[in-house]
Amino acid sequence: MSAEKFSSFGFEYLEKTKGLVEDKFVGRESELKAFAEILEYPLRGKEMPVLLVKGTSGTGKSWLLSKFASRLDAERLPYVAYNLRSPISGNLPGAWFGLSEEISNKYKLETPRFDRIADIFDRRFRGIEREEAVESKGFFRGFIDQFTGGGQPEELTSPKMYREYGKDWEDALTSRPMHEHLRAMALALAEDIDYGLDRKKYPFLTIILDSWNIATARQAPLWKALAQNSSRLFMIIALQAEADFPDARAITLYDFNERETREALARRGIASQKAVADILGNTAGSPLTVSLAVSLAELVSRKGDIIRADTFDVLSNEDPAETYCRRCWELLRDSEQFALCSAVKSPGLPSELLAELHAQRADMPAGLLSAIEFVPFDPPMSPSSPVKIHEEIFDIIENLSHGVAFTNIADLSRRTERLLENENLLDWEVLLGRLDIRLEPENALSLIFERIMALKASGEISAAESLWRCSHPEGNVPLAVIHRLIGFELLNEYLSPVELKE
Repeated sequence: MSAEKFSSFGFEYLEKTKGLVEDKFVGRESELKAFAEILEYPLRGKEMPVLLVKGTSGTGKSWLLSKFASRLDAERLPYVAYNLRSPISGNLPGAWFGLSEEISNKYKLETPRFDRIADIFDRRFRGIEREEAVESKGFFRGFIDQFTGGGQPEELTSPKMYREYGKDWEDALTSRPMHEHLRAMALALAEDIDYGLDRKKYPFLTIILDSWNIATARQAPLWKALAQNSSRLFMIIALQAEADFPDARAITLYDFNERETREALARRGIASQKAVADILGNTAGSPLTVSLAVSLAELVSRKGDIIRADTFDVLSNEDPAETYCRRCWELLRDSEQFALCSAVKSPGLPSELLAELHAQRADMPAGLLSAIEFVPFDPPMSPSSPVKIHEEIFDIIENLSHGVAFTNIADLSRRTERLLENENLLDWEVLLGRLDIRLEPENALSLIFERIMALKASGEISAAESLWRCSHPEGNVPLAVIHRLIGFELLNEYLSPVELKE
């Protein structure tokens, strides 16, 4: 597989998944109507809210977010989306650096106030001095600038920063702790977004956050500060538990009712009364389990067999999702099983990096594009989104993949290390840590702890946390205690004393 193919594979994966969501999406009419109403808020003079999409695992939150993103695309409204299970976008300030870059590249929304604070942050906590980019404007442009005063650094007005830190806010921040820098980033980014939207004539900017979890919930005060300080920011958060966002609107997803289940089955050609009755009885309307039943029917048909009376039978002591998943696995092609195995053993990587890591199998990309038709994945929101098998079936696929003729773990670790040298990406470093823990747990953990403390000392807290999250020592109590203490140290860097107490 060529380097050019690697770079374009993320777009192929994204487009294929979008097509699947559009093809298989059923129900949720009231939720889509509520979303459409919110999109009209600017016309009514109302500020954009925070929208919480709640539901237990497997109720279709990620698919609904993907449907929202398609609507925003159709309306040509700017948005950015993050899967917070990713080690990069799931942390701050890393997610905000990515947000600033993406809205600048995609929508020409510049973030000069945020960039100033990012420079201070880099100097203070990461020891990085950024060189000013000097743009060559040519002789005549330079000649005119001498007489007009053009080309000088912009004097930024920042009412929010003035109120919080005074007129000399840049100097004031140089002596403040890290949690205040992170809050200042939220204020500056909110201000930049409002100014930029006004200049570009966009009504609002949408930020979609999928897989909000316990690890990211402690950053809620920072995300809240961003949302509360921009009147034109529409934030959508998918989560399972409650979240404290004042005045947020909420959509709660429940399992399918009988009509929605029947509609999902009918659209995939499952009309047998016995089959429909079995699926209704076994799935209890769970969208994830209904999806697996549909996949089982499609795989049986692909093989050229007919759907028999017992195709969807489940024993009383069996879990329907696990049973349907196992039967789907048995009907998958070798390349599709290998692709799923790769996603399990190399979790969290974007599709193009996953394909590059497993390039010894030329059919791996095609296998992945085919496998996502039958096995539930978290739908990606951008080409750089991580490839994520749905968390409810991850362990099932991992157990099933033990019999796959897969690359030796030690060889995979060596290849990851080589790619890490070439790419210098945190994704690879996290993956390498996971692989090394399987080979030599205690030595690997010792090296990872040293690396975490080095990153913490240099102020790279997001990178340190990502390594910490991948290195939990199973079954080793003394190391688990040390691991927990390091986690508390990292937490102290993120939160103010008041937030830490809460």
